Amino acid sequence: MKRNTMLILVVLSILALVLFSGCATKKFVREEVQSSETRVNQKMDQEVSKLNGQINELSSLNKQLSSRIEQVSDKAATADAKAEEAKRIGTDAKGLATQANTGVTELRARFDARNNYAVIDTKNVHFDFNKSTLTAEAKATLDEAARLFAGNKNMVMTLEGYTDGIGSEEYNYGLSEKRVQSVVRYMVGEKSVDLNRIFVVGLGKTNPVADNKTAEGRKQNRRVTIKLLEAR
Repeated sequence: MKRNTMLILVVLSILALVLFSGCATKKFVREEVQSSETRVNQKMDQEVSKLNGQINELSSLNKQLSSRIEQVSDKAATADAKAEEAKRIGTDAKGLATQANTGVTELRARFDARNNYAVIDTKNVHFDFNKSTLTAEAKATLDEAARLFAGNKNMVMTLEGYTDGIGSEEYNYGLSEKRVQSVVRYMVGEKSVDLNRIFVVGLGKTNPVADNKTAEGRKQNRRVTIKLLEAR
């Protein structure tokens, strides 16, 4: 009986040991599987994060390339527009050059034939001391000259600017030219006289028509002489 009891205890111990070992093995396997899953998940997370980073980088590069393409397209469009504008300007310039050459040719022909013109009328407009501004009286005289001039396409006009005897020659040449230009601006801008039919010169204090020693004489010398000439 005692022997049987010992045998049963031994068998029970062996069974307990086997059962304990089985439980331990299952726990170990479970822990190993969980650890492996964790490592796999971490690895996958790392790969996903890496791929997301690459995707973001590629997206940024794509935006940069798109922006660059737009810039290049804009520059190309601008270049085309500038080329067209340059072409148009060139065409306009060529047209203006042709007109200028035609005008110069006509002007030269008229100048060469200046001795073939007869003086039809002569008028004078006077200026205040050291001034080139047109007075109301001067404008009235120019209006009359413009009326006569507009009625005859065969006429040309000469403008000779003068000063009194006060001041240096250099200064008076400049002043006489300013007075002539005042007349030209009025005749062309206000009275629509053809500029190609006007000849101008500033002569300073030369050719006085009165004595520069008197105030009245100097007033008469501060003038622009307008001559209307017609082809013979």
